[in-house]
Parts: sequence; structure tokens; C-alpha cells
Amino acid sequence: MNEIFDRVKRAYRLANDAELARHLGMRPSALSMNRARNTVPYAAIIERCAGSDLNRIFLGTAPAQTGTAAEKPEAYGDLKAHLLSARNEIDRALARLED
Repeated sequence: MNEIFDRVKRAYRLANDAELARHLGMRPSALSMNRARNTVPYAAIIERCAGSDLNRIFLGTAPAQTGTAAEKPEAYGDLKAHLLSARNEIDRALARLED
């Protein structure tokens, strides 16, 4: 999961994790905890990196390189796991907002 953070840093030319945390709208300590727990704040990345190629950020590939699920089932499985985790995180965030 740490590679996702590194891809965001490269995409936005961020020098360090403190700049990355600011870009994602979180405290550096929260980012550090995400790294340590090997978790990703999907909602923040999707929201703050909407202008970037999210395939490249989440999967490390461009859409043309990804191919179809039939061609690369392992890429589909990775994407599915990322999306399910993101959906769960977004659902939890929405529930907190409703409270």
C-alpha cells in the first residue's frame, strides 16, 4: 500500500510525506499511521487526486497497459480489492457525516 502514497508523491511532485499529508488534507501523523498499518485513505486520494490517472496511482499502470480482466485477471483482482476497500471507507465516512 505504501507504493500508492509514493505514486501520489511522484504525480504531484511532492518532496516528502509532510507535503503529501497536506495534499491529502490530513495530519502527517495520520499519514504515518496509515503507512505503518498498511492502509490507504482511498476517499481522500480519490477526492484530492481526481485530476490524475487513478489507474496509475492505485495500480501503477496506465489504462492502456492494464488490459481487460480476461487478459490480466490479477490486475482485476487487485483493482476489485482496492475498490471494495474504498467503498467501505467511503460508506464509513458517510455514516459519520449522517450522525
